[in-house]
Amino acid sequence: MDPISSIQPTTGPKLQTHGEMQAHRQAQARETAETFEAMFLSTMLSSMKMGIDPDSVMGGGHGEAAYQSMVAEQYGKAMTEMGGIGIADAIYKEILKAQEAG
Repeated sequence: MDPISSIQPTTGPKLQTHGEMQAHRQAQARETAETFEAMFLSTMLSSMKMGIDPDSVMGGGHGEAAYQSMVAEQYGKAMTEMGGIGIADAIYKEILKAQEAG
């Protein structure tokens, strides 16, 4: 027996039917769209803090910059999970159109 032919792929679930494959692609498209929206919102929130003097409570510095970045990232994720601002829905539709065309 050839050792190469005995290797089984381990990535992703085994999908048998066309419907399962389509549902999997749609789930991946939705996840990608929501990840993009979360990143967009995080970047937007981080940009809003630029030019503002650090809070005297935190004292500024590299630690505060790292903390603010993490806070903006979590806010972006939370906003997206609560429905976001509609970017994910638009991107999801465009991904599905691209999948149908290609």
